[in-house]
Amino acid sequence: MRLDDWCTREGVDHVDLIKLDVDGNEFPIITGGMLLIQRCRPIFIMEAVGPHFENDACNPYAVLAGLGYRFRDTKTHAEYSRPEEIGALLPRGDYEMTYSINVIAESAARAR
Repeated sequence: MRLDDWCTREGVDHVDLIKLDVDGNEFPIITGGMLLIQRCRPIFIMEAVGPHFENDACNPYAVLAGLGYRFRDTKTHAEYSRPEEIGALLPRGDYEMTYSINVIAESAARAR
């Protein structure tokens, strides 16, 4: 079930924070929740793994960047100005997702 459909069914009209731990399946969740994301601009806490950055068309970080989200590391608070900076830290071909980093994504629109 798409996130937008679930929110409609359950009467959820506002969300401030979304924590995603879905083993590399962030893209379909984010794209299935675009109405909620565009309306509420929630903060995301999510894991970044190498496979996210192997196909730009399915990169959840690229989708969020397109919506004006900024990124930072949860441990070091280092800021990443572009999703490619996150991807450069991760091994390619790591389909077992043995290495990851946790990222906070926050919309610049939220600060208004």
